[in-house]
Parts: sequence; structure tokens; C-alpha cells
Amino acid sequence: MLAAIEKAGIAENTVVVFVSDNGGLDGAANMGPLRGAKSGTFEGGIRVPLIIRWPGHIKPGTLSHQVSATFDLTASILQLAMAKIPKSKLDGFDIINHVAEQRNDLTRKLFWRGKRGDRTWWAVRDGDWKYVRKTEEGQTEEWLFDIADDVGEQRNLLAKQASTSVRLKKLLVEWETDVKATR
Repeated sequence: MLAAIEKAGIAENTVVVFVSDNGGLDGAANMGPLRGAKSGTFEGGIRVPLIIRWPGHIKPGTLSHQVSATFDLTASILQLAMAKIPKSKLDGFDIINHVAEQRNDLTRKLFWRGKRGDRTWWAVRDGDWKYVRKTEEGQTEEWLFDIADDVGEQRNLLAKQASTSVRLKKLLVEWETDVKATR
């Protein structure tokens, strides 16, 4: 595909995006140091590569640590298409131009909810702090991680960081009020 784009002479006018919407299947994929897999909200289930190729705009080898979500690509593609969409109508931001312009990373709050049968996963990330909750068969488990210090989510800080836990749980409750589950 990249060779065809080059051959057609449209590489500088073509943005190629490679991304997945979730981590690999449990037992079938190697998530490296990340805990969890697809259908969960540990990093192994939600952290995926985002590769963008845009010659003349993004220098090869550019690396960004900006936390983002696939819905950010909606804002990016609409911006590239010069569509007139009010920002209040989108949850995301223009990640492609953020990377192209090498802007400073933004601190973001991101939320997840995934329901499969009687199992539901939730998570909220605020900066480097991440709260995870799972309910299954009437049992609830909770975790709190400092992702900057523990990307593999091995040290549950729920008890040691009570005020952070309370703050993130409150953010999740507020989000749940605003974003109703559809299934």
C-alpha cells in the first residue's frame, strides 16, 4: 500500500494510520510487560501502538508519549478534511497535528467501560494515575496504579493512596452519570 501511494505521487498528501482499538487476545498475544488483554481495562487491554505516516509533515522516527484514544482520530480526520465540526460535539482532539507540530503532551482524563455477559470493567486515567474496577459474578475487585512508575500494573496502591482512590472513583461516578451504558 505504501509503495502504491509513493508510485502515485501522493505520499505528501496522504496520511496513513495504523492502530488497533484494543490489546491482543488473552493467551494468543504477547503484551510484553503490560498486564491484561482484550476485553479488560488493564494496560494490556487498552494500550496499543498508534503509527502515523505523513511525509513532509511528520518526521520519520518521531515519538510522542501523548496519551490518546482512537476517538482522537475522528477529530484528526475531520481537521484534515477541513470539516466544520464544533469541538463541543467531539470527545477527542486532533492527535495527528499534535504529533506533526511536536506539541507538548497534555494531561488527560480518559474513561473506559466494557461489559461482556455479567462481567463489567471500568477504568479512569487522570494523568499518570489509573483506577480500575471489575465486577463479575457479584464480586468486585479494585486497583489503583501509578502508570508512570508501574506500567505493568503490578503494585496496587488502592490502600496506600486513599485520597487519590476516592478522587478517581468520584470522577468515574460523574462520568457514569453523563455517559449512560447502552448495553
